[in-house]
Amino acid sequence: MILLAVCAVIAGFAGMIVSSRAAVGTATQLVAGTHIPPFVMGMTVLAIGTDLPEIANSVAASWSGHGDVNVGDGIGSAATQLTLVLGLLPLLVGTLAVTAKGMSLTGWLTVGGLGAVTLLTADGSFARTDALGLIGFWAIGSLLIS
Repeated sequence: MILLAVCAVIAGFAGMIVSSRAAVGTATQLVAGTHIPPFVMGMTVLAIGTDLPEIANSVAASWSGHGDVNVGDGIGSAATQLTLVLGLLPLLVGTLAVTAKGMSLTGWLTVGGLGAVTLLTADGSFARTDALGLIGFWAIGSLLIS
């Protein structure tokens, strides 16, 4: 049983690598064909595309009455991507080229978004109006960065 689970994990990682390469290749073609800045492409199209499995997990958790898992998953994912992923990449591939303006604004918007989630969940609930506020925050932030 453990061997089967290990094989499934390895197959899953292999599938993720293949699909990630395809997604990055397609995004690169879109950038070249549309002249959308690469940072904006990564922040919107790639981010949403790669987060779809996480979104599905969050929907399933919410429908089954585990909203705390949903909120924890979202915040944990953001914290992991900002710290662990960005911490590991330079160690694995060397220096990353980034635009200072885009990164600075994105950093502040991320801090603002996480702060907003903290304030909105402080009362022990997260309502539709809270969700609409965060979606609006994301839309405005996306427009500011692009």
